Amino acid sequence: MNLKKAIKNTWYVTKTRSYNHRKQHLTPLPGGVLDPQLAAFLMMGHDLQKDYKNQTVSEVRSNHMLNMVLYRKFSGAVAKIPNVWNSTIPGPNGDIPIRCYMPAGDGPFPIFVYFHGGGWVLGNLDLADNVARTLCHYGQMSVISVDYRLAPEHPFPAGLEDAYAAYLWAADPENAQEVRGNIQQFIVGGDSAGGNLAAALSLKARDENGPAIAQQVLIYPATNLAEIETDSFKMNQHDSLLPSENMYWFIDQYLADDQQKTNPLVSPALAEDLSGLPAATIIVAEYDPLCDDGEEYGNLLSEAGVDVKMIRANGLGHGFVSLREMIKRADWYTQKLMRIIHDRI
Repeated sequence: MNLKKAIKNTWYVTKTRSYNHRKQHLTPLPGGVLDPQLAAFLMMGHDLQKDYKNQTVSEVRSNHMLNMVLYRKFSGAVAKIPNVWNSTIPGPNGDIPIRCYMPAGDGPFPIFVYFHGGGWVLGNLDLADNVARTLCHYGQMSVISVDYRLAPEHPFPAGLEDAYAAYLWAADPENAQEVRGNIQQFIVGGDSAGGNLAAALSLKARDENGPAIAQQVLIYPATNLAEIETDSFKMNQHDSLLPSENMYWFIDQYLADDQQKTNPLVSPALAEDLSGLPAATIIVAEYDPLCDDGEEYGNLLSEAGVDVKMIRANGLGHGFVSLREMIKRADWYTQKLMRIIHDRI
């Protein structure tokens, strides 16, 4: 990044943070109005975001890491959690790294097994740290963040296999004691690709009579990779932290064969039977290419008799929970999401 771009991005960050003192996030936005803080932040993102198809996987990962380092440099402090530690659990292809977050107190706490976003290609425990801390802090839950295998080195179903192994491990009462967890209040969830894994895992757990899941939390999830071109996908293909072209790239990395797109464990919305699934809390963002995808999946679940609570975050875009330290409306909706999750358990 050259000096001119660095100065320009510093100006955008300053403009973004200047809204923090105006309490504009306390005024609800009608549909069709982009949050002003997010608008300023996206101007910086236009310089940082590049078309993935013209890069190698290593370059995409390096640039993503740089973007996150820059964000952490200028964002507010992450939530302070008194008990955080790394560990590993047995997996189908060796040990799976996890990071545990536990609130203060004796518990027992609800357990949230969390799968990070990143298009099944990006992300790790460090990059997901601020979201996991937010879940623990606002939800007063023990959070287990899972470092599942990533594509294209490990395409579908590797990530899902790791997610399922982590779910089985965390649902074991003996293991749950390590995080002072209550298996009667057991949640699986994730954002974006992690939401996809949580939805697929819920299907797999139902079909294989796995341990009970009290709630699936799907944060702007991808649920139908075979029919991705919804109205919101077309309308938000450029002004988003998830450009549509990059979504195609992610899918190509994740799947070894296009025919896999119709597999219900890849596209849960295409499952023939959605009945008997855990209660679902789904939050989508108005300016997200995946907005319609998440809402349509919620409607399908509801039609199948699943208890569904859906939230649309007006004025916000994909990935907003990861930006809640800087963008106040993102923080407001994140707190709303956590209150709903807590009330439903």
